[in-house]
Amino acid sequence: MKLDEADKLIAYYYLKPEPARVPEAVHALSKAGYIHGQPILSWWAVLNSKLRKSSGLVLDLWSEKSDYNLIIFLAEVLRVADVKPGDWYRQLEALPQGQLRSIWLAFWCSERVDALNILREQARHTSIRDRWFLQFLANIAPTPALEFPLEGPLALDICWAYFSATGDLDAVNKVVTALSLFAEPEHSPLYKVALAAQWSLKSQASQHEIIATHIRNLLDEVTDKGMHQMLEEILE
Repeated sequence: MKLDEADKLIAYYYLKPEPARVPEAVHALSKAGYIHGQPILSWWAVLNSKLRKSSGLVLDLWSEKSDYNLIIFLAEVLRVADVKPGDWYRQLEALPQGQLRSIWLAFWCSERVDALNILREQARHTSIRDRWFLQFLANIAPTPALEFPLEGPLALDICWAYFSATGDLDAVNKVVTALSLFAEPEHSPLYKVALAAQWSLKSQASQHEIIATHIRNLLDEVTDKGMHQMLEEILE
């Protein structure tokens, strides 16, 4: 599979789901250098989670580089598709170790029992450090994709990955809510999230008619004049 085919398969997966081809697309992205991988798994992230007794982990503590959009896409496809995680894993386990850690996180985020069992099995065949993390991951629940706070562009990437995998317009609604952050001070990080949301909505609406149609429908429901104007500008 070529890179452009892989990109299209992922971007338009919700229109024509082909879960059997997803591992092939991952390999195309890997060969093209589009998967950063997880060079480390942060002990601090795990310790922080255990101390707070949280059901989820703060993703930006997991590694120096991240592939959370791909992780969430793979996780959501696994969650709903009629595929065997073991078949996927056999096709993906030859990836470089750092990239394989991203696959582990995707299997964990899927919350499928059979995917978690694969993590437990792999814990028997890896380094002591990774073994500890795999055993830990297999026994805690991740934060649901659409529950991440809108505190940075990462949350927007997660929403779009979730939409690509599921076609669920709740992901689009969450990005739309980020437009309200234009009320924040202009040089604040949250204002930059609003700018990113505005740009991404315009880009996605130009590529996906279902998103453009959904925004048009929102125009009939939105009563706030400022939000109405922003949505109109996105469709221009």
